[in-house]
Amino acid sequence: MTASPAADKSTATSTPAQLAEEAELKPAQGFEVPLRTLGWRDPFVWIAAGARDFSRAPAIGFFYGACFMAMGWALVTLFARAPAWVLALSAGFLLMGPFLCLGLYHVSRELEAGRHPRFVGSLLAWTT
Repeated sequence: MTASPAADKSTATSTPAQLAEEAELKPAQGFEVPLRTLGWRDPFVWIAAGARDFSRAPAIGFFYGACFMAMGWALVTLFARAPAWVLALSAGFLLMGPFLCLGLYHVSRELEAGRHPRFVGSLLAWTT
């Protein structure tokens, strides 16, 4: 029984770079995301858009602002009383923050579509 030419190349002594060259690895097709270069003014444009949304739906904005403020105060209070728990609580807040932001994104989407955002809709934004 003779070994094939492919079997002659020992993968045990090949480096990862050599293996990649042999396999001719190419980037996955369809996963390329075009990126736009941001200018130094772009963050100010985003802040202005957020201020416009807040002025058009202030009650919803105040609710979400109060939630984030309460999370901050909870961290400060917990740090003063039980510092060992701060890391666990801040990890929980890192998980909750994006869900709260979904409500704000929902409000912006509704305003952009010309609709009046509803508080309940913003609370349930993650279900749609």
